[in-house]
Amino acid sequence: MSLESEGLCKEIGRQVSLIQHLVGHYANLTKQHERKFVTLSKEVLKSKVMRTLSISISDLEFKKFGIKTERLSFSDFVGLISQELQRQSLGRSTELAEKYGLSKLTMEDLSKEVEAVRKSVKNNS
Repeated sequence: MSLESEGLCKEIGRQVSLIQHLVGHYANLTKQHERKFVTLSKEVLKSKVMRTLSISISDLEFKKFGIKTERLSFSDFVGLISQELQRQSLGRSTELAEKYGLSKLTMEDLSKEVEAVRKSVKNNS
C-alpha cells in the first residue's frame, strides 16, 4: 500500500470513528433523556399534582413540529422535541459524511477501510 493510500485509509478511519462516536454519543444522550423522563414521569404520577405550562411558539414552529392541537401532554411535547433533535443529529451526520467523502463509499469500501484501520491499529499496538 502506498503512503498516500495508507494516509487516506487512516484519515477515512478517523472520520468513520468520529461519525461512530457522534452516533454513539447521541444514542447515549437519548437514553439518558429517556431515563430522566421516565423517572420524572414516575415522580409526577406519585405526586398526582399536575401543573399547566404555557409555551409560546410561532406559527412556523407549530407547523414545523407537526403540532395538531394547542394542548399537549408533557410526554407528547418531549416526544416532539426528541424527534427534532434526532432529525438535527442525522442531518449533521450526513453533512460530515458528505464533507469527508464517506457518503460516496459503498458498504464494501467502508468495510475494507475499517478492516485496514483495524489492522493498522493492531500492528501499531
